[in-house]
Amino acid sequence: MQIELDLNIPLSTTGGQDMQIGLDRSHNILLSISYVMEHNKKFILDTINTLQDNNKDKLRELYETLIADMPTAKWSSNNKHQWREWWYYDHIADIIKFGKRLYDTLNDYRSLDFTFDDVVVVILLHDLEKPYKYSWDSLSEEMRTLDDHGKRDYIMNQYNIILSPIQQNGLDYIHGEWDAYSKTDRIMLPLAAFCHSIDTISARIYFNDGKI
Repeated sequence: MQIELDLNIPLSTTGGQDMQIGLDRSHNILLSISYVMEHNKKFILDTINTLQDNNKDKLRELYETLIADMPTAKWSSNNKHQWREWWYYDHIADIIKFGKRLYDTLNDYRSLDFTFDDVVVVILLHDLEKPYKYSWDSLSEEMRTLDDHGKRDYIMNQYNIILSPIQQNGLDYIHGEWDAYSKTDRIMLPLAAFCHSIDTISARIYFNDGKI
């Protein structure tokens, strides 16, 4: 599928603790944090609208509710990476933008066996529990008893989101194989490996991008 996404303004809002403005690296223009925040939220919703996936309407409903309920959602609890308010949406938008560039480059070099829609679905879901975990105090009693993956699955079930086998593998192993590693079996499939790489770019290379 050929899609057109606004990849240029901007990649990130992240910066120092006292930062009041974001820097658009493409045009060297100083932008207000509020502008960038709203751009990234709109970018996520616009991206969902391009999907040709069975979960499109469910994901749109999920993110419209998430943005309305938690407009300044955090992604992390400390300053190791994007930890300040609003950076959840920043992180998600970052990964999609990195992913589109990298997907097109790799797919031109050698055909990939997954679609960019598959990438977007996994990225939208992979840290889904974090806004609830760090930004919303009114968790249900049931959610409070669940671990991170349990919280994520609980939210997905609320929206009846059902993944394909390769999307499920991508979601299961986007953060690595961990204890599932095998010397004989290929655990992390290509989609998971791709998503793992772009997630790591955001978390470990551009964790504090835009600091001025």
